[in-house]
Amino acid sequence: MAYGGRIILCMALFAAGCTSPTGGDFFTETVESLHAKDSPLRDRGGGSQRLASSVGSGKRFSGAQYQGSGNFVSYGAPIAKVTGDGSGQFELNLVNAPVTQAAKAVLGDALQANYVVDPRVQGTVTLQTSKPVSRDALVDILESALAVNGAGIVKRANSYQIMPLADTLASTPSVSVPSVTPSGPGIKVQVLQLQYVAADEMKTILEPITRQGTVLRVDSTRNLITVAGNNADLEAIREAVSVFDVDWMKGMSVALHPLKASKPDAVAAELESIFGTKGGAGGKVIQFIPNNRLNSILVITSRPAYLARASSWIAKLDTLAETNEEQLFVYQIQNSANSDEAGQ
Repeated sequence: MAYGGRIILCMALFAAGCTSPTGGDFFTETVESLHAKDSPLRDRGGGSQRLASSVGSGKRFSGAQYQGSGNFVSYGAPIAKVTGDGSGQFELNLVNAPVTQAAKAVLGDALQANYVVDPRVQGTVTLQTSKPVSRDALVDILESALAVNGAGIVKRANSYQIMPLADTLASTPSVSVPSVTPSGPGIKVQVLQLQYVAADEMKTILEPITRQGTVLRVDSTRNLITVAGNNADLEAIREAVSVFDVDWMKGMSVALHPLKASKPDAVAAELESIFGTKGGAGGKVIQFIPNNRLNSILVITSRPAYLARASSWIAKLDTLAETNEEQLFVYQIQNSANSDEAGQ
């Protein structure tokens, strides 16, 4: 019986589809007819709702299509933005920005300064700060980024010029001393007065750790050294100078040892062999200087512990000389004639 009912229902649906007076599609009208009856599709919460068709009358759904761009990386304009909080603090957000845009964002927009960019300066910079920075720090960050691209900033009159590093010193930058160095971006020249280390020696120390051309001149007579660089460079140079320009005599240990039986020249030669100061590793660590007038040995060393070792060896060598060397002794004769004693 159930099987026969199913056949009757299918035939009714087929007949309804063939004789639809409204001209609607078969599927929509069939669903609506089931909805009108007490079918599972009927909303039992009350209120009759019709199932809306997504297609218009007499049209069938033909699918949908969306065509993508095919790009999976950003080809937009580079980000070049510097924002200030009104209290002299700035945030940097420069991402792959050309040098010209970076200069505009920092020098033009943030610092409100006039600037010119040499067309020979090319490249991009990426500068981002996690928190606001000061005006001076903002300038230092820009100059560091320009240095990576082989460029520097030079101040001329009331404007700044961005040019290749090789040409920055050709513009005769201002010369000053550390106490009166002008603020702002640009290459500057400073004269440093050395107190204890010779200027020639300081040049030897600075050249390997600075850019080529940083040390401009050495004045050995007045013990001055002239250097050039931006604010960050000059600060690093001054820090290096402060590390090495110390009172080296204050760090040296000195001792003077008198001798009893030995000759100073002979003892000094033996000590040099023991400590390896002749062409050896200890040549610049400890020195032995004989003093014939005082019949003593002067010991100078940069290692305080070497004084005790040197003193111990000097005592041993002097003791050996006292026991082994031939010496002349004079005795005063009281009861006999000198001639009798000499003949015995």
